[in-house]
Amino acid sequence: MGKSLIRLILVVAALLLPLPKEVHAQSRRAMSQGRKPPPRPEKALRSAKQTPIEQFKRMTPVERQQELAKLPVDRRDKLQRQLEHYDQMTPAQKERLDWFNQLPPGRQKDFRNAFDRFKSQPQDRRQAMRQELQHLKNLPEEDRQSRLASPDFHSRYSKDEQHILTDMAGSLQPE
Repeated sequence: MGKSLIRLILVVAALLLPLPKEVHAQSRRAMSQGRKPPPRPEKALRSAKQTPIEQFKRMTPVERQQELAKLPVDRRDKLQRQLEHYDQMTPAQKERLDWFNQLPPGRQKDFRNAFDRFKSQPQDRRQAMRQELQHLKNLPEEDRQSRLASPDFHSRYSKDEQHILTDMAGSLQPE
């Protein structure tokens, strides 16, 4: 009775979890050699996160059109506008965008939030903050942190402006 119960469990498990024979063979070989089986290709693709623009900018124009044709109309139109905008950028702008896309998602989000708050400031304050950001951008990281903590910095900017500048300075591309 015990053997038939075990067989029944194995049959049910085999029916519930059907896997290709190659996977079973790889797993058995790997386990017998004390190694983990190689990662599945779809996991590698999921871990390499790229924005659609990054994916499309590496394609030829023909490949772009073929991939765009597969998308819903609204998504395709939006992506085409983004690609046209990217294609019109200067090499320096493309470099900054590529650098920004390499930032961790949390830092990108912080920068975007800070930039939205920056845009809501009056024009004269935005100009002063732009100049400060340019100055911070040219400083080494150690000096940048000293500047952000200095009494001069705190006296020139409101608390909100200080937070905006600090958040944006954390994501500045070094020169």
